[in-house]
Amino acid sequence: QQPSSIAVFIPAMGNCHKIPRKFVRRLNGEPLISYSIHVAKEVTSEKRVVVLSDDEEIDLIASRASVNSVLIKGENSFPRRFGEKPTIQILYDIEKAIGVAADFVVWLGPSSPLVRPRDITEAIHELARGRHEAIFSASRETQQGWIYENTYQPAFAEVLNSRRDGL
Repeated sequence: QQPSSIAVFIPAMGNCHKIPRKFVRRLNGEPLISYSIHVAKEVTSEKRVVVLSDDEEIDLIASRASVNSVLIKGENSFPRRFGEKPTIQILYDIEKAIGVAADFVVWLGPSSPLVRPRDITEAIHELARGRHEAIFSASRETQQGWIYENTYQPAFAEVLNSRRDGL
């Protein structure tokens, strides 16, 4: 059973420091951020999903997905975590508009195409037990990123978790 009200914030700055325009780049035909938006809509009402961005294309993607989108101009103004300005005011505005307070707030990464709705609902259920104030997901796997220096170059020595590794 799902808690009565979950708000999901997806922070997505237009220029990632390692991969320019990362969140609008396509993965299997869809912008990367679309995966997080889809998952968020699976765990809560689209009225309670908020994409925070400083980028008009990301704003357009969010609007087309029928979720709330807030353009935040200026890198120093962009919130790094929930609780920083303007996240609390945005949450209050949503709660006022729909007439229901959020029981839980999820800060969902915009580049998490492998996160499943079940992952979020299981974390929410764990929080609902009252033994924790927050849950953060993490991985023991080494991050496999890319560096952009006139062209994309792998920032790792070998490919991990590939099909040829038997996974």
